[in-house]
Amino acid sequence: MGLQQGYDWLKKQDPAKDDVVLIINDDTEIDADFLEKGLNILARHARTLLLAQCHDRVTGQLLDVGVHMDWRRLRFDQAVSTDAIDCLTTRGLFLRVCDFLETGGFHPRMLPHYLSDYEFTIRAHRNGFKLLTDPSLAIRVDNSTTGLHTFEAGVFRQQLVKYSRRSASNPIAWSAFIMLACPLPWKLAHLAGLWFFSVWSIISSLFKSILNINKMIVFY
Repeated sequence: MGLQQGYDWLKKQDPAKDDVVLIINDDTEIDADFLEKGLNILARHARTLLLAQCHDRVTGQLLDVGVHMDWRRLRFDQAVSTDAIDCLTTRGLFLRVCDFLETGGFHPRMLPHYLSDYEFTIRAHRNGFKLLTDPSLAIRVDNSTTGLHTFEAGVFRQQLVKYSRRSASNPIAWSAFIMLACPLPWKLAHLAGLWFFSVWSIISSLFKSILNINKMIVFY
């Protein structure tokens, strides 16, 4: 995972504690003063992770103002206020080097793609860091191609389980996320529910495949 490689490289350097790291996707558009705005906002807030608010580059729709984690339903909702933010993506994330190193790295084996940014920022928030977005700091993305979703475990009820590392419905990644981040009162219940629907999805898919094969044989 590229973010972990960057974290490992940073640990070997001798950066000033107030140096700033920007984590940003390569499919985003930014304004000319984006870096200046981000640095100025972050300078006013100690122990803070600052995320650029995300807009659809085609429609201008506001897509991401920060996330509130609903552990009871195991889903990510857009936060209704700054104080409600307890989870962020890393799509345009500013943070100080010292705060990055204090939070720790990622889990590239357990969470190589989806959910790794959420686990990282949830961990930072639990360690006392403020999670912040600001309307004056924005990025633009093509929402039809970026895979920017409001994820929820219930995705398994609507679609087949996919074991690709780049799939939002990968039950192994969800299991790792639950083990790493979910509060204990919900952990076992969500793991059981997740794998129940995963197994059900696999069995259902196999049954439909067998029916289709039989129909083809009869028709032939």
